[in-house]
Amino acid sequence: MQIPLSHFEQNIDETIFNRGLKYFKNGHVTSFEELSPGEFEAIVEGTEDYTVNLTVLNNNITDCSCTCPYDYGSVCKHIVAVILHLQQEESGMKQPQKKEDTLKKPASKRKTVSEQVDEMLGSLSHDDLKAFVKEQCITDQTFRRSFLSGFLYKTTTESPEKYREQMTRLEYELIKKMKGEKEAGKFIEQNLDNTDLRRKAIEEAIKNNNFDKAKSLAQDGIKNNSEDKPGLAKEWYDWLLRISVKQQDREKIIEYARYLFIDGFRHDQDYYAILKQYTETSEWTGFVEGLIAEIKRKDHWSNIDMIGKIYIAEQWWERLLGLVSGTRHLPYIQHYEQYLSDKYPLELAELYEKAITDYLKRMTGRNHYKEACRYMQRMIKLGARDRVKNLMATLRKEYPLRKALMDELNKI
Repeated sequence: MQIPLSHFEQNIDETIFNRGLKYFKNGHVTSFEELSPGEFEAIVEGTEDYTVNLTVLNNNITDCSCTCPYDYGSVCKHIVAVILHLQQEESGMKQPQKKEDTLKKPASKRKTVSEQVDEMLGSLSHDDLKAFVKEQCITDQTFRRSFLSGFLYKTTTESPEKYREQMTRLEYELIKKMKGEKEAGKFIEQNLDNTDLRRKAIEEAIKNNNFDKAKSLAQDGIKNNSEDKPGLAKEWYDWLLRISVKQQDREKIIEYARYLFIDGFRHDQDYYAILKQYTETSEWTGFVEGLIAEIKRKDHWSNIDMIGKIYIAEQWWERLLGLVSGTRHLPYIQHYEQYLSDKYPLELAELYEKAITDYLKRMTGRNHYKEACRYMQRMIKLGARDRVKNLMATLRKEYPLRKALMDELNKI
């Protein structure tokens, strides 16, 4: 757009120009501001108040817009009124006033909003500005969204991809509030690559009993995320499980719950309890043994945790003791002590002794010695005081030059 400011009327429809001229003469242009050099904003009063923005460069109007619904051209009567107001300001002539404004003195040319803001920011303290922004974020939702979307990227430690997801979520919330559920739903369908919006789409489909759509959304998520985001893909499996429970599809419930349990996916569902609920009682023991065998084949560091959970759930205490006996990791022994101490206190004390001995062969320093002595105290609580005395004697004989260790042993 290139409209000469000095004779713009030659480029405007005569009817629109006359209507705009009438608005200008009747003083409908209010709150006229120069935001920054060449950038103007004004409110034009009419049936409703409309906001007009103008951009002027080298005495030419290069851009203009109005919030009114006029769509028969790029310039409406409100824009005409503001251009006339700008011409008057530029020429220094007195602008038309409403009758109630005739007693007021004509306003002198003000600084641009940008200049006013710069001046104010220069005079405000950091604390004053911080307090103002914080208050506005609390009380003004529009300001809060604008502030967060404008500056979140400067403070977030998330990846650019995560930041884009956050911005898409903010946009969704804004559309939902301003345009309603229907438009928000369309936005979701166009942005299913956003994790949160895919979740919302699945939730909505389940809510409407559209299980085929919900499954399709979850399956697409698995397909899209299996390679680069395997953890997220597991979540989509979890949704498939939820859908199967809604449909009471026993075969699929067992398939998905088994997969998620063996994989060790940590979520808010108890997959083991779900498996037990949907497996025939007569088949349960064999089913569990199959789970244990499959977990062992994985040869993963988390195997002891998963198998331990099974033994605890089934109250197979002797098998749990055997599992713990296979490790000399002190925290593991302490974790399972609560389940085994009533039946196997002396066996646990023996496990502690072996693990402490191994620990002190590898570790030195007062903090490690304190840790070893803490586990000796646990042995004493298990009723193995004599075993602790023998262990201490052995350690004094084996490590006489470790003064810090001798000090800590003397505190037991």
